[in-house]
Amino acid sequence: MAKKKTDTVKKPKASKKGVTEVDVSGGIEIPKFNPYAHIDAEIDSMEKKFKLSSMAIDKDEPRFSTGLLSLDVALAGGLLGGGWYTVFGGEQSCKSTGAMTILSSIMSQKDFVGKAAYFDYEGCVSADTEVITPEGPMPLRDLLPDELPEEGVAFDLPMEVESVDGMQKSQSVFNKGVRPITKVTTETGKFLRGFKHPVYTLRYGSLWWVLMEDLQEGDHVVVKGTGYSGKNAFLQTHGLTTERVDSVVPDGEERVWDLSLNDPAMALPHSFLANGFVTHNSSQADYIENIMGSMGVKDDVDRVFGVRDDQTGEWVVKPRVRYYAPDTGEKFFHYLAKMGKLLPDKVRMGDQWYFVYDNNKVNQKALKGLYDKKYFSKTNRYRVPAPDGTIQAVILTDSYPAMLPGIADEKEEGDKSLALQARMFSDGLKRVKGMMRSKRIVVLGVNQLRKVPMAMYGPSETEPCGDALKFYSDVRLRMSSVSIPHGKGVVEEEDSVVADGKDSYRYIKIRTHKNKLGGVPNQAITMRLVIENGEGDATGFCHVWDSYQYLKITGQVGGTRKKIKFLSGFTVVKRDKRTKKETEHTVEFKSPMEGKTLDWMQFKTLIEGDKSEIRELCADLGMKKPIIFRNFLRQQVNSGKGYQYVIDHKRAANSSASKKEKDGEEFDADDDE
Repeated sequence: MAKKKTDTVKKPKASKKGVTEVDVSGGIEIPKFNPYAHIDAEIDSMEKKFKLSSMAIDKDEPRFSTGLLSLDVALAGGLLGGGWYTVFGGEQSCKSTGAMTILSSIMSQKDFVGKAAYFDYEGCVSADTEVITPEGPMPLRDLLPDELPEEGVAFDLPMEVESVDGMQKSQSVFNKGVRPITKVTTETGKFLRGFKHPVYTLRYGSLWWVLMEDLQEGDHVVVKGTGYSGKNAFLQTHGLTTERVDSVVPDGEERVWDLSLNDPAMALPHSFLANGFVTHNSSQADYIENIMGSMGVKDDVDRVFGVRDDQTGEWVVKPRVRYYAPDTGEKFFHYLAKMGKLLPDKVRMGDQWYFVYDNNKVNQKALKGLYDKKYFSKTNRYRVPAPDGTIQAVILTDSYPAMLPGIADEKEEGDKSLALQARMFSDGLKRVKGMMRSKRIVVLGVNQLRKVPMAMYGPSETEPCGDALKFYSDVRLRMSSVSIPHGKGVVEEEDSVVADGKDSYRYIKIRTHKNKLGGVPNQAITMRLVIENGEGDATGFCHVWDSYQYLKITGQVGGTRKKIKFLSGFTVVKRDKRTKKETEHTVEFKSPMEGKTLDWMQFKTLIEGDKSEIRELCADLGMKKPIIFRNFLRQQVNSGKGYQYVIDHKRAANSSASKKEKDGEEFDADDDE
């Protein structure tokens, strides 16, 4: 009997490409095929054609300090190159101070050699504003040159103008273009017309600089004149009084001007009398210089922003920060787009950072003999090793609501400027946001938070400039003024360690409202602003309070402000993601202050005192040698330990709370006063 034949399929031979595996489907063996094996070569060709550079994802990408330890750890160590950071908040919430602090901190870091720019859109008065000169009162327009300079170009007035206690020379005057005007009128009929110009105002028993648009009916503005019956010694000494604000209303549009004055010997440097009001030039050079000094920038403000020759206009001292006062918002986006074209890509490939340049005649000449020839033959782009992944450019703009589109100046009947401004931001952001990461550009911007009139349903506050700005911002920091956390009132005074006398402060809450670049979500931090120190200077945020807050949120101190106890570490329970097993880990700080107990003034001396005071304090504490303790804390943050301490401390606190809750005990996480 003949045997029945069976159908068989021969095992396929190994192909030239090495495909030897087979698949079984329906009892039939078929070769396994990879349809994507040949695409890599096509992708390489595509990268070359479209000038794309594939890069590694780096979880340890270098970050730059904001200058505030507490904010750094909330942002996972600081700022990332390519990030768009928006600082927003209501009136007197220190938005500009926060942004300028961050810019100053970046500039103070030795490894930052990139470019910086400051776009100032705020603070100016109309040409009909009357100033007092040695020849008597004159409207500002009579002092302007016959041929008006371009927007943002500085020039000097031909004579001095009066401040609260004497004449000051105008260092520079800026044409700030056409702006929407606000008119402030007082109870006696005095009025001032301008755009976001700072006016000296008496609030909460203290004197503040308040923008015209932020003034409210019932506020008391400071004016030249007698008759003041209050207890403010400064007003009494300088022949000043206050008048109640009767109205704050819009008053059309026209060209406006900003005066920059500087005489540190004056009682109010950079201030001048405008229509009898005590006002301040918007750039506030002395305040910027104080902030930069507190952040470690050693140059004075003139050297930071550069010095030009009066005759030739050439730079005598090249600026570290380019200052611009443009008239339209489009110029900011034009600058940012052009900067993106000028700068090379800065990307990480493997363990090395590289500059990557386009192939053109200029780069070919500049990079001759420096670039990687193999990479060039593959991508048609020049690759040069970079020392690190530092930021290449940082740009600060203050503020977004003052950035008006050029077309808004020509609008017809019916106010559509808000829609035009929102469209300008939407179009501009699409144009520049995509390239910022590869170019390592950081943008710091200031936005406002305004009340919605008669809001009964929905949000009671809104941000101008449209939704696109909120969506494209990688990090949004909301700032708000708060009362004293451990006491009552708004303004706090305590003994100074920098001079005889008192320091005065107020408190600001910073919340990470949005954070796409790493860090603790929705983290709230309370900061303290120096209104005036013992030397009479406003220096930005207080380093003493910042250091204390950092130590608290990282778990390095216990007790209260009256009795600060430095701890050695804590125990935290961690769960292995794979095995799900929980194990205890001990976090050790290895702090030079471990085991020490300080009162508040001792701690303040440790952070803010001079070298002799710190040396004396350390000797009293039994330490063998003095230490600059804030530098030690800065090293923690820079190394990444600070952020890890925050994560571990939160985990330990949550575990402790859960355990006490199970045991029926009441848990109170706030042990401060």
